[in-house]
Amino acid sequence: MKRLRITAASFVFLSTLLLSTSHVTAAELRKITFGYSSIGPMMHGLWMAKEIGAFEKYGLEAQLVFIASGPVVIQALLGGDLHAGLAATSAVIGAAAKGAGIVAIANTASRPYHRLWVQPDINRVEDLRGKSLGITRFGSLPHSANMDWPTRSICANSETQSE
Repeated sequence: MKRLRITAASFVFLSTLLLSTSHVTAAELRKITFGYSSIGPMMHGLWMAKEIGAFEKYGLEAQLVFIASGPVVIQALLGGDLHAGLAATSAVIGAAAKGAGIVAIANTASRPYHRLWVQPDINRVEDLRGKSLGITRFGSLPHSANMDWPTRSICANSETQSE
């Protein structure tokens, strides 16, 4: 529970810092729109901040908006429809690499939090050779991860490298 409070406080602090808002009364709340790209454990800090009133405590009336893709959150942020966003690191890096004026100021994980669900006959990474993998959207974290990890995992095995 302590970690949840720390994460929630981090979101509020960063939002407050980003928007240069100080501790104010309820009558002076500044409206912000905060986009997020996933419904899962990685968003717990954002939701906790909203539920415990942490945004309001620091003068923000936060509207949390679910957008089902990290790259689309970044597009909405760059287009001015969002004041802040929580999206996949790969989406931020992709936009910055193409010259977008965007800065990542925090991260909720040190590695991707994804699972690969497969048919019962697939028991090892090598069993994926020649198979198709599904992704949610081009440029999304699942897309980036699926392009990277099979190559690293399969090439780590010297038997597979010689095939």
